[in-house]
Amino acid sequence: MKKIYHFIAQRGILLCIISLALIAGCIISEFDEYKIVLNNDGKSGIIYIAKYNIQSDQKDPGKQQEDFDNLIHNWKSDEYLLDKMNNGIYVKSRKLFIERGRLVWKEKAIFSDIYKLFQNNICHDTLRICLSKDETVTSTNGILIKTRDSTIVQWPLSMKKFVLKTQKNNFITNSDFVKKFERYLHLKKRLRQIGE
Repeated sequence: MKKIYHFIAQRGILLCIISLALIAGCIISEFDEYKIVLNNDGKSGIIYIAKYNIQSDQKDPGKQQEDFDNLIHNWKSDEYLLDKMNNGIYVKSRKLFIERGRLVWKEKAIFSDIYKLFQNNICHDTLRICLSKDETVTSTNGILIKTRDSTIVQWPLSMKKFVLKTQKNNFITNSDFVKKFERYLHLKKRLRQIGE
């Protein structure tokens, strides 16, 4: 399994482990947005994910490049899609682009059973997500329960729509994925022109 799969799947689609660091602490995002909308059957639905200001938390330029290469690979690879399917998720679209000077990942996916997808986070028809203390909830339609070391967000499944936006506290990075992505796009364009 590639690192970006952990980045999006563990931190995004599988919100039940949202408190884990992105890609084992290598890739981070400053702002995250999640929206789940259940269908009329109360089980299947669609999930939207957005990650803003994607960077590496590595100081070594070589490791930053490795993180970036993994990000690109999973943006373009079928392996990412197959890994998601193995976890009960069908990715309908995924985008990586620059918006307002930040690198952004957006994904839209469908799933067949929220109870299987979040089996460890649903209790008595309530979905509960635990956030670590280094994240702040900026917006949600759920109920917030603050503890000394974390914040729990919970929603009754009868709501059918679950929204969560978070911000990473003290976001600092040495990487510049925007410049790397601009160089990547420029190189791809040049290669296409040569091939024509």
